[in-house]
Amino acid sequence: MKIEDVPFTATIWSEVEAVEYPGTTGSAIWRTVQQGNLRVRMVQYSPEFVQDHWCARGQVMLLHGDVLVELGDGTEITFRQARLSRLGTI
Repeated sequence: MKIEDVPFTATIWSEVEAVEYPGTTGSAIWRTVQQGNLRVRMVQYSPEFVQDHWCARGQVMLLHGDVLVELGDGTEITFRQARLSRLGTI
């Protein structure tokens, strides 16, 4: 990943517009910041949320809670909050 034209900044997420997107079931609320070639989103998923499309772009995720990710090839990966918190913090 090469990040270009992105100045040092801090994001106050409560000041970024929240936009709700429906999924196949449930919905996701996105707060999106775009600078240079970098796009960062704070996303809140409803418990029953299922995405209605695939995203081929790479992802970096900071998770709070359990998330099941299904990749385009059918592979399923579950991230569980209890396991993530044991990894420690920086």
